Amino acid sequence: MSNRRIDSPGFYIAQLTRLHRKALAAEVEELGVNYGQISLVMQALSCPGKSQDEISNTLGIDKAATARRLAALEKSGFIVRRENIENRRQKLVYPTDKAWNIEERLRTVLEESKERSFRGFTPQEREQAIDMLIRMVDAYRESLGQPPFEEKDNA
Repeated sequence: MSNRRIDSPGFYIAQLTRLHRKALAAEVEELGVNYGQISLVMQALSCPGKSQDEISNTLGIDKAATARRLAALEKSGFIVRRENIENRRQKLVYPTDKAWNIEERLRTVLEESKERSFRGFTPQEREQAIDMLIRMVDAYRESLGQPPFEEKDNA
């Protein structure tokens, strides 16, 4: 067996994603949401009234998948979608009291997860790691004809 280092960022990103999902899944399910809904709930909490399309673009999720996930969150009482009076084709997403009630615990769970990810990193290394990940995301977004990541998108 070879001790060669795997020279594929995709391999490590996939590993990190699987481990992240495994670590968070049980904790967020206790709050009534699943792993795939975390980012949508956080968008609703951080940007009440953001359109469904804007959420889809921010998270890089296709519009049909976003609509399905939001419908599930609406059914479970975490969000409501309202028609935009200025553009009736647009749905605006708002958190409900149920979402506000889990906000503090959800943010704590996410902060604890971030700390696990950066355990052993210096503050400078943390910043460098995030900068490199943003550059990688931007490279892929550009190759797919999407605009670059914007800090404000990550609510």
